[in-house]
Amino acid sequence: MRYLICYDIEDDKHRNRLVKVLEQYGERVQYSVFEVQLPPSLLKTLRKRLVAQKIIGKRDSLLIYPLCESCYPKVERTGKNPLINSSGIVF
Repeated sequence: MRYLICYDIEDDKHRNRLVKVLEQYGERVQYSVFEVQLPPSLLKTLRKRLVAQKIIGKRDSLLIYPLCESCYPKVERTGKNPLINSSGIVF
């Protein structure tokens, strides 16, 4: 399953820690947006890790959007780093 993870973290230290964790799971597609592909059980592990490490504070925001397999090929990207699917088609 693919997910789009977006965040708004006030504290630089917490934001840098979050980025280091998310880089282990997926690819940064914009400054505060990551795209990850992992099974739901691993997503649950990721959430627990973020809570246990107290990376997300009360004034912070973390959004996780599921991207279904039929929706993902419809993602449109314009500008740098175009999205290339498994067939080599640039979106």
